[in-house]
Amino acid sequence: MKTTRRNLLKIIAAIGLWLLLFYVLSPAFYRFIPFSWHEIDFKMPEAIRSYYLVTPDKISEDESLPLYLFLMGIDEIENPSLNTRRNYAKVAALADKHRIIIAFPRGKPGSFPEIPGVRAWYPEYFKENQAFLASLTASLQKQLPIAADKVVLMGFSNGGYFAGIDILTNPESPFAGYWLDGGAFPYAFNPGVATVPVFLSYGVNDDYNRPNIEKFRQFILANGWKEGENLKTFMHNQGHGFSDEALIEGIKFFSQNLD
Repeated sequence: MKTTRRNLLKIIAAIGLWLLLFYVLSPAFYRFIPFSWHEIDFKMPEAIRSYYLVTPDKISEDESLPLYLFLMGIDEIENPSLNTRRNYAKVAALADKHRIIIAFPRGKPGSFPEIPGVRAWYPEYFKENQAFLASLTASLQKQLPIAADKVVLMGFSNGGYFAGIDILTNPESPFAGYWLDGGAFPYAFNPGVATVPVFLSYGVNDDYNRPNIEKFRQFILANGWKEGENLKTFMHNQGHGFSDEALIEGIKFFSQNLD
C-alpha cells in the first residue's frame, strides 16, 4: 500500500513538473500573465493609447538624454507576448548602461488586418499611429530632460516597416534618427524628408524580410543616404529576430552620429 501511494505521488509530481515547464515555456500562456511593467495610458482624440517607460537611475537636472522609442511588431492585444517581453528586456537593459530614456509604445489593434486580434503599426491606422508617436514624443520631452536632436525611432518587424514609411514620407518627423530591424520597404517617397541617420539591421537567414529590406537600402542609397556616413547596415546571423550584436552596433552608431 505504501509503495503504491509513493508511486502515485511520484507520478503526480512528474505531471506537475511537466505542466509547470509547459506553462513557463509556452508562449501562448503569456497572454494570460500580467506584465510586471506599469502600462501608462495616453489620451489621443480617437482612443486611449498606452506605453511603457524605462529611465536610467538618478537623472540629474543638468542632463540632456537621448530618447529611444521602440516599436515591437505584431503583438497580443492584452498582455505583451513572450517574444515582446524578451525584446523589451533587451532594449530596456540599455537605459542605465548608456544613459538613455526608452519608451515602448503599444501598437493599435486592427492595424494588421491579415491577422485579426493583434496589435501592430501598419498598414491600417497609419496616420493614427503616426500622430500617437508624435504626440507621445512631445509629451515626454515636456516631462523629462530629453535632447531634441537625439530622439530615435526604433522599429522591429512590423514596427520596422512602419518606421521605414515614416522616414521616407514624413517631412515633419520629430525623430533625429531611425533604427529599422527586420522590416522595411520603400512604399512611397517625399523628396522633402531629411536624410537623418539610419541604422538598418536584419538577419542573413530572414528569407521573407531580407529582400524587402535590401530594396529599401538600395532606394535610400539612391536618395541621399551614404553607407558609412548617415547609414550603417548591419547583418547578423539570426533569422527574423532581434540581435544582441545589432543592439551594440546600433547604440554605437547613434552615439557617434547624433552628437
